[in-house]
Amino acid sequence: MKGRAAWRMWAMGAALLVAVGCGEDQPVAAQAVADAGAIGSLDSSALSDGWQFVQDANAPDGWVWSADAQAWIGPDATATDEDSSAGDSVTGADSDAKSDSDAAKQPAALGGFCQTIADCPNGAFCAGAGSSDAYCTTYGCTKSSDCGGIPASDLVCCVSYGTGNQKESYCLKQPGATHCGTQNQPVGGDCAKGGQSDCSGDASWCYQTSGASQCVQTCAALNDPSCPKGTTCNVFPGGGGCLPFTPGVADGSPCAQDTLGGCGKYAFCIENAKGDPLAYCATACTTDSACAAGSSCFVYNGAQGICQHNGSQSAGGNCAGDRFSCAKGLFCVGFGTGDAVCAPGCMADGDCASLGSAYCVKNPGESGGVCYPKGSGSNGAPCADNPYVCAQGLYCNGGYDGYNPGAFCQQACTDGSACPTGAVCTVYTKDYSGCQPNGALGQGADCKGNSSLCEAGAFCVGAASNWQCMTQCTLASASCPGNTWCTPYGQDGLGVCWPTGSKGVGSSCVGDPWGCEKGALCASYGVQKNASCLENCDSAPCPNGFTCDDFGQSGQWCQPVGAGGQGATCSLAAPCVTGAVCVGQEGPAPFCATQCSADSDCPAVDVNGQKLWCAKGQWGGYCLPNGGIAKNGICYQQPWACAKGLVCLGDSAANPGAFCAQTCSGFASICAPGEKCEYLGGGDAFCFKTGSMPVDSECLQDPLGCTPDALCIKGSPLPECIQQCGVGFPACPASSPCTSFVGSPVKLCVPKDFVPFGVISVPF
Repeated sequence: MKGRAAWRMWAMGAALLVAVGCGEDQPVAAQAVADAGAIGSLDSSALSDGWQFVQDANAPDGWVWSADAQAWIGPDATATDEDSSAGDSVTGADSDAKSDSDAAKQPAALGGFCQTIADCPNGAFCAGAGSSDAYCTTYGCTKSSDCGGIPASDLVCCVSYGTGNQKESYCLKQPGATHCGTQNQPVGGDCAKGGQSDCSGDASWCYQTSGASQCVQTCAALNDPSCPKGTTCNVFPGGGGCLPFTPGVADGSPCAQDTLGGCGKYAFCIENAKGDPLAYCATACTTDSACAAGSSCFVYNGAQGICQHNGSQSAGGNCAGDRFSCAKGLFCVGFGTGDAVCAPGCMADGDCASLGSAYCVKNPGESGGVCYPKGSGSNGAPCADNPYVCAQGLYCNGGYDGYNPGAFCQQACTDGSACPTGAVCTVYTKDYSGCQPNGALGQGADCKGNSSLCEAGAFCVGAASNWQCMTQCTLASASCPGNTWCTPYGQDGLGVCWPTGSKGVGSSCVGDPWGCEKGALCASYGVQKNASCLENCDSAPCPNGFTCDDFGQSGQWCQPVGAGGQGATCSLAAPCVTGAVCVGQEGPAPFCATQCSADSDCPAVDVNGQKLWCAKGQWGGYCLPNGGIAKNGICYQQPWACAKGLVCLGDSAANPGAFCAQTCSGFASICAPGEKCEYLGGGDAFCFKTGSMPVDSECLQDPLGCTPDALCIKGSPLPECIQQCGVGFPACPASSPCTSFVGSPVKLCVPKDFVPFGVISVPF
């Protein structure tokens, strides 16, 4: 098992935890409710923070349960307008305990989660017992059929290691594999379909990124002369491999995970999510001597580290918009959330005193980790105002990247007996079960966005004013009450009992999120003006007249086929041609945009003769016009007129303060002098021009003129510069209490005589 352990370590990489700020925040309802945000997790082997090697990461399913949002996340990204980025940014619930069944009293199948050998079938043992990714396996298999009992979505194959008398074989999980291979792929061969079972086990390993897989030669020490030309030996606890590299590429350089070897020697491409447009190279290290000037080695487990640029933020400082802002020896815990904090590395809880009440969170079986704030809140305790109120080992379900009044502290579980009175162990995914408070509302009841109100085993599904408790179901058995059907609206063969309507695929479902026929779901829960009934095509073809469009993390969905080419005006009644999507449907100028991954994928010009560029985000790329409005220029009523590399931030249809903004997620140094990197949720931050107008100044004529600790907020009687609060900002005066807004990570010191409205996380 030594070989597998080595590659597991590589996949884990620099795993960190989400951290969100504290304060006496008072909730205020906003007009829109965000459906998702980053999740807090104590499973350090499967986190989605900005500092993570994602060798074994896979794109999430189209419909996933968001523990943070306390809601099921649907194909909201089909809107694809400039404000859709705060939607489906998470992939589900991770935790420090995993369960493949709500009834763990039955022996787990091979590949199923286990805590001890007693959890596994006769003749099997628990590989990695005590860790969060332990599972049942057997030794001495001769063929993959010996490892049966696991569905194709979680494949387990027979993999051999060594030669002659040293040869061993195990039934091992193959992340992302579609079939079991025959271990005949040579070094350099593609192993995307069969994972490790594709590669020759005695000499190579399957090295996987989020976009590529390749068999690489094993090695034992740095600069191992046996490595092929163009590769170098990267060694981690348990083993090493000859990884490709590109000479001369400096740390911090942009990179892409769809190819291997784009970074310098001993460096990796680190991305915040699959397809992260700001992915960057970072060198693996154990001491500062391996790092360039201005950087130091942050060692997070006693033997592994990465070179990190040094900033000036002290422990507890805000690093939401800049993953490099923490001082030497500190790490940005929870980058990609509104109140991410700088935290020290640790070997024991006593190392965390500089962060206040905190404890040392370690990767399973490793000697070191990262400090994480803690409170005393037990299972079910509210944590909407402050996710840190949860006790050690629990996390704030629903409270990490946008205020959610229903957020509560939750402990993981493996069976009903593990939960306190009033809660039931509920399966969220095959990898996670949590103690859900047992509410009083059943199937179909209005839950107002709070899953805690639903009975255990049911979840609050919907958006805006349309919410329903929906009972969890299993697709294989599809046991749902009358007039509902078990929709594939989750992961791992789980779904929810969805109301059955009469509207067919392609029909408008505006204002009627539950009106689609069996097999179809209403995009954006009927909130958007062009919402229609969509049919999933991840595993089945679309009907005549529809094409299967890929919406990245939201999956693939059938869209009506029309005649609109790149740049053509579009609507539900005037759809786009195959390969193009109607973007900006809620704005003043919806148009057909070709999907892309690079500028070269775009037509030279659109139907209006405008040059194009590929704007890439977490849910794919789209060809946009290369307009003439420069950075910080106003784009009111002109959502697509910004220059290449910029986006129109704000509601361009009704917001006179909407401006052409440059993204700075994780890289505040991109912003020019006189600008700040402002985090707006969903992993997105943008450069905001600042000025000298103090707090409480009227900013109608200069929406980007407030001081750096304030934002120009639209409200009554007039737009004002409102002071920000929370981690890293000054305390609020008594006359302007720190206020949270539903769905937003931005907190503001709102004067008692000021009424904010509209979108509160961007200039008015």
